[in-house]
Formats: sequence, structure tokens, C-alpha cells
Amino acid sequence: MRKLVRRISGGLVALLAVVMISLCGTIPAFAASTAAAKAASGGFSQSYIQTATKSNTLGAFTFIDFSTDNNNPNALLFVSETGGTFDNAHIGVTYVSYAGKWAIFNENFASMPIGSQFDVTSVTNPVSGNTGGPNVYTVTASKSNTSGDELFLNDPAVTNNPNADFLVTPQWQFFNFYGIDSHGIGVRYNSSTGQWALYHEDRSPFRVGAIYNVFFSSFLQSIYIAKVNNLDQACVTPGWVDSSTFMPVFTHIFNGQRISGVLYVTYNPTTTQWCIFDHNGTLPTNEIFHME
Repeated sequence: MRKLVRRISGGLVALLAVVMISLCGTIPAFAASTAAAKAASGGFSQSYIQTATKSNTLGAFTFIDFSTDNNNPNALLFVSETGGTFDNAHIGVTYVSYAGKWAIFNENFASMPIGSQFDVTSVTNPVSGNTGGPNVYTVTASKSNTSGDELFLNDPAVTNNPNADFLVTPQWQFFNFYGIDSHGIGVRYNSSTGQWALYHEDRSPFRVGAIYNVFFSSFLQSIYIAKVNNLDQACVTPGWVDSSTFMPVFTHIFNGQRISGVLYVTYNPTTTQWCIFDHNGTLPTNEIFHME
């Protein structure tokens, strides 16, 4: 058994080494693919669309070329799939220091489909520790803050606050191969303990060392709540958002049922609504999403 474990771990390390070497040799020159950005959340963050093209995509990665994020390893990015070519994988973000670029990547390392599109909310200068304002930070899974499929947020600003709003995106650091998280992630509140936690939709345990970007705010007017209807869609009330400028990023808020599928958000011009869909068409009724 030990030999088998060593072989599996060694194979994964070798795979990541190959990825690193290939990235270092091919990243420096590619064309920008981001759509025009808009200010979001009172101006302390920006939103834009990233499209995977032949010039900015390598393997599982599509590299972002956006001025305030370039050469900024401290930026925190939140991403969701939208439109374009279907990318059937859970996604995360990673910073490639050699290129000074952030990238969106498939956590299972499947090739990124050309034409895939992603909404990005980027917090250039993260702010944390505000009890009454925005808190944007990373949380690292450890033995002390995880239990099975839950990672607890020990944040006084959200404890005993069932109305807190969240966005969550996994952040992978190169060579931290135990930090790869290819599972669907949601957030849920325990009314008995007053505590919020990230959780894996498929009940898999969290890996110690995995890192997650967390965006919390209890007051931002640009946070919208989408509730699943009887058509397997989670839609924002018509008229709440401008379809021409909204680039929504979302996170599932547990309301009794898990959603392990790959989700995406798109605009329905017929109903003038932004809606979240499951590629498998199986969103359970009454589940909730926070959308920024």
C-alpha cells in the first residue's frame, strides 16, 4: 500500500512539474482577451470577462491580461463560468509569478476549451478585519479549522450573522499539490453554533493546505440573492441589474440540498433575468445563490 501511495503522489508531483516547465516556456507573449471592465462593490473591486483563446490558453489554464491584476500576486480573484464553450470542470485561480499573470484553470487539469468564458471579480487591494464593511481574504484549510467536508470560517464579522453574503473561489499555489480542489464548493450557516463554513458539495473531506479566496459583506447593494425556481433556474428578479454591464460571480448558499454539478450563469433576454444553471439540468428547488 505504501509503495502504491508513493507512486500516486510521485506521479502527481511529476505532472505538476511538467506543467510548471511548460508554463515557464510559453507564457510571456499572448493577446489580451478581457472585456471592458466595470467598477464593482463601491469601486474597490473590478469585474471583467475572460475568454479562453488559442493565444492565452495552455492545457488546463487560461491566462488573464488585466492591468490591475498583472504583477499583483496579492489580488484576490473570484470567478464563475458564463456563456461560451462549455467547460465541464470546477475551476480555481492561480498566480504564475514567472509571467506576472493570474490564470483561471480546471482543477482536474482537463484541457481548457477554447471559447470558454468566465466572469471575474478582482479585488486589487484586499481589505480584511472590518466588522461593518467588506472583508476580502484567504482562508487556508488546517487540522484545526476543518472537519470532514467542512472548513469553518473563524471570522468574528460573520459569526452569529446568518445574513452574511459570500463569494468563494479556490486559489492554488504552484507545487502545493495537496491544495488542488476539484470539488464543488458551497457555503452554509449552522444556526446552532452561529458559525459559517465552506463545504464540499460531494461530501469529500478538505485537504490541509488548500487555500480559498473569501469575499464577505453584509451591506453591499450589489449582492443579489437568486433562489431556484420550479424550472431548475436560479434567477435574479428582473430589473435589479443592468444586463449590459453586469458580470456576475456567484456562490451556492446551502438551503437543505447539495449541488455537485458544474454551474454557469447566463442572461435570459426573454425574461430579462440573469440565471444560474446546472449543466446537468438538476438544480434542486429553493436552493440559494449569492451573486455579485
